[in-house]
Amino acid sequence: MHKNTLLSPSTQAAIIQQSALLRMYQIIGDPERGIAPLLPISRTSFLNGVASGRYPKKIKHGRSSFWKASEIFECLAKIEGGQ
Repeated sequence: MHKNTLLSPSTQAAIIQQSALLRMYQIIGDPERGIAPLLPISRTSFLNGVASGRYPKKIKHGRSSFWKASEIFECLAKIEGGQ
Protein backbone atom coordinates (compact mmCIF):
# COMPACT_ATOMS: atom_id res chain seq x y z
CA MET A 1 0.00 0.00 0.00
CA HIS A 2 1.40 3.40 -0.98
CA LYS A 3 1.44 6.44 1.26
CA ASN A 4 -0.96 9.22 0.21
CA THR A 5 0.17 12.84 0.18
CA LEU A 6 -2.23 15.20 1.95
CA LEU A 7 -2.91 18.55 0.32
CA SER A 8 -3.17 21.58 2.58
CA PRO A 9 -6.51 23.41 2.73
CA SER A 10 -5.02 26.46 0.98
CA THR A 11 -3.78 24.25 -1.86
CA GLN A 12 -7.18 22.57 -2.10
CA ALA A 13 -8.88 25.98 -2.23
CA ALA A 14 -6.61 27.06 -5.07
CA ILE A 15 -7.41 23.89 -7.02
CA ILE A 16 -11.16 23.77 -6.48
CA GLN A 17 -13.18 26.23 -8.52
CA GLN A 18 -15.54 28.43 -6.57
CA SER A 19 -18.48 27.11 -8.61
CA ALA A 20 -17.67 23.51 -7.77
CA LEU A 21 -19.80 21.24 -5.64
CA LEU A 22 -18.05 19.49 -2.76
CA ARG A 23 -18.80 16.17 -1.14
CA MET A 24 -18.61 15.87 2.63
CA TYR A 25 -15.26 14.03 2.55
CA GLN A 26 -13.78 17.00 0.67
CA ILE A 27 -14.90 19.33 3.47
CA ILE A 28 -14.12 17.30 6.60
CA GLY A 29 -11.26 15.32 5.04
CA ASP A 30 -10.55 11.66 4.43
CA PRO A 31 -7.04 10.36 5.24
CA GLU A 32 -7.65 7.14 3.30
CA ARG A 33 -8.18 9.17 0.11
CA GLY A 34 -5.37 11.61 0.91
CA ILE A 35 -7.74 14.53 1.49
CA ALA A 36 -6.85 16.98 4.26
CA PRO A 37 -9.83 18.63 5.94
CA LEU A 38 -10.92 22.13 5.04
CA LEU A 39 -12.89 22.05 8.29
CA PRO A 40 -11.26 19.64 10.78
CA ILE A 41 -14.35 18.40 12.62
CA SER A 42 -16.23 15.12 12.78
CA ARG A 43 -19.00 14.13 10.40
CA THR A 44 -21.57 14.40 13.18
CA SER A 45 -20.39 17.89 14.22
CA PHE A 46 -20.53 19.04 10.60
CA LEU A 47 -24.05 17.69 10.05
CA ASN A 48 -25.24 19.21 13.35
CA GLY A 49 -23.77 22.54 12.19
CA VAL A 50 -25.60 22.24 8.87
CA ALA A 51 -28.87 21.51 10.71
CA SER A 52 -28.38 24.50 13.04
CA GLY A 53 -27.47 26.89 10.21
CA ARG A 54 -23.84 27.36 11.27
CA TYR A 55 -22.65 25.74 8.03
CA PRO A 56 -24.23 26.01 4.55
CA LYS A 57 -27.21 23.90 3.53
CA LYS A 58 -26.60 20.82 1.45
CA ILE A 59 -27.82 20.28 -2.09
CA LYS A 60 -29.40 16.88 -2.66
CA HIS A 61 -29.02 15.13 -6.00
CA GLY A 62 -30.65 11.73 -5.74
CA ARG A 63 -29.18 10.12 -2.65
CA SER A 64 -26.00 12.21 -2.76
CA SER A 65 -25.37 15.43 -0.84
CA PHE A 66 -23.21 18.30 -2.04
CA TRP A 67 -22.21 21.75 -0.78
CA LYS A 68 -21.34 24.78 -2.91
CA ALA A 69 -17.60 25.40 -2.68
CA SER A 70 -18.14 29.17 -2.65
CA GLU A 71 -20.44 28.89 0.41
CA ILE A 72 -18.01 26.60 2.22
CA PHE A 73 -15.05 28.94 1.59
CA GLU A 74 -17.17 31.92 2.69
CA CYS A 75 -18.08 30.05 5.88
CA LEU A 76 -14.41 29.17 6.51
CA ALA A 77 -13.41 32.82 6.04
CA LYS A 78 -16.01 33.87 8.65
CA ILE A 79 -14.74 31.23 11.08
CA GLU A 80 -11.14 32.34 10.58
CA GLY A 81 -12.24 35.95 11.07
CA GLY A 82 -13.80 35.08 14.40
CA GLN A 83 -17.43 35.59 13.42
